[in-house]
Amino acid sequence: MSMIYPSQQQQSQQQVFPGQQFVSDPVVANVAMQYGSQLADQGKQYVHGQLEKYFVLGKLQYYFAVDTAYVLKKLGLLIFPFAHKDWLRKTSQNEKGEETKAPPRLDVNAPDLYIPTMAFVTYILLAGFALGTKNKFTPEDLGVTASTAVVWLSIEILLLLFITYLLHVSTRLSYLDLFSYCGYKYFG
Repeated sequence: MSMIYPSQQQQSQQQVFPGQQFVSDPVVANVAMQYGSQLADQGKQYVHGQLEKYFVLGKLQYYFAVDTAYVLKKLGLLIFPFAHKDWLRKTSQNEKGEETKAPPRLDVNAPDLYIPTMAFVTYILLAGFALGTKNKFTPEDLGVTASTAVVWLSIEILLLLFITYLLHVSTRLSYLDLFSYCGYKYFG
């Protein structure tokens, strides 16, 4: 057990780390904060610009525009599809007066990404639970299961796009519609 004498305590308090005088100066700290916030804003704009190239967030919001009533109706439709009679998509008017497809919360036949996403996450968790009951679970298994499922889903989508191209099938389905329709399989 070592004892700290008052002279050693004073010396340790007087020791400064390199650059401490800059941090304690309010002007320098203010400039550093402004520079850091500008750098963060530039990074945010860059990431947002890169994401906009591949994923238009407005389109993605359309697929998650659901409410509880829609989810319950859609789950009923997925469980009992033979009881459903009207399979036509509904239309609505946008701000410009143009007719567009109704969002999922207004049309039970509209594809959404909420149910497939929740079903996919549940699938991954249930796979981990099943491995845990057999005492074979490792955290890496969740990542492997999720990666494998995403790869197979992507292959399925690419195959569908390739077949529609080969057969010259004209369709207004977007790749997000295909992800939605292919993702419903995880609900089962």
